[in-house]
Amino acid sequence: KSFACTSWLLDPQLEGILSESSNIRKFRLLGQLLPAPGQADTVFRCFGVSGIVENKKYNNLQQKLVDFIKKGNIFHYGMFVILRHQIPDTK
Repeated sequence: KSFACTSWLLDPQLEGILSESSNIRKFRLLGQLLPAPGQADTVFRCFGVSGIVENKKYNNLQQKLVDFIKKGNIFHYGMFVILRHQIPDTK
């Protein structure tokens, strides 16, 4: 038994961006985060088809993502794995 998935939400770089109270951060603590290949579609997922628009007011998370990109960073996918011994027995 094990569980694994990849997602832009699992990019290890988001650790420094997500707030302490973030449910995404709490979910990520349940297993092991690993980097995954490929440039993630984080901008599309968070800003839609129009992408980042100059001088637009964004929510706190979006503004942190904008700042991350302006520093020349690129988002990647991440992989999340819960190992066999970490999965509770559901019998």
